Amino acid sequence: MEHVHEGILSPNGLSSAINHLERRRRNRYYELLSMFVYAMNRRHTAWLTYTELYSSLCELVMKQSKVKKVLRIDHSVKFCKRLKTGKNTDSAKIW
Repeated sequence: MEHVHEGILSPNGLSSAINHLERRRRNRYYELLSMFVYAMNRRHTAWLTYTELYSSLCELVMKQSKVKKVLRIDHSVKFCKRLKTGKNTDSAKIW
């Protein structure tokens, strides 16, 4: 940010004005940073509480449920492959 003063301030006054602006910017930055950290800590605590409740609920549901069929999935298989048809720019997807 450029500051243009047309002879209103002396060089000493201009220097102190710029120092004042830099100090205000620095204070504003740390204020915003502290508000951000506070919000992140609140969200993190809420997330930990929610997942703790959810995991205990999942354990209770899994204890009560009966399994009829189990499916095993191999995640290393690619479900979408590219097939080259002619030129390098032409390609089709196989699902």
